[in-house]
Amino acid sequence: MYKGKWRGMPVAIKIFASGYPAACLLEEMDGMGGIQTAHLVRNYAAYIGDRPIQLMELLDGTLWDHLDRSPTPLPISEVLSIAMDIGNLPQTPSPP
Repeated sequence: MYKGKWRGMPVAIKIFASGYPAACLLEEMDGMGGIQTAHLVRNYAAYIGDRPIQLMELLDGTLWDHLDRSPTPLPISEVLSIAMDIGNLPQTPSPP
């Protein structure tokens, strides 16, 4: 992952290995395009070429960082909210 700017806003840039199936990335982008929740990063754009590139919302740290900084366990309401968001995601195939 890299940090960058796209259309004036900070983004996370994910560069895939050469030969990564573009169809998998496109399916993920299509499936996630209409989903907006506080528990998922937003996908902004993708470049399909020899080495596909994905531009996503840049977060301040990782989920682990967020959990590690919390002085107490997450409230059950937040745990359930995260679980519900994950459970409602469309299924995308894994790349070969």
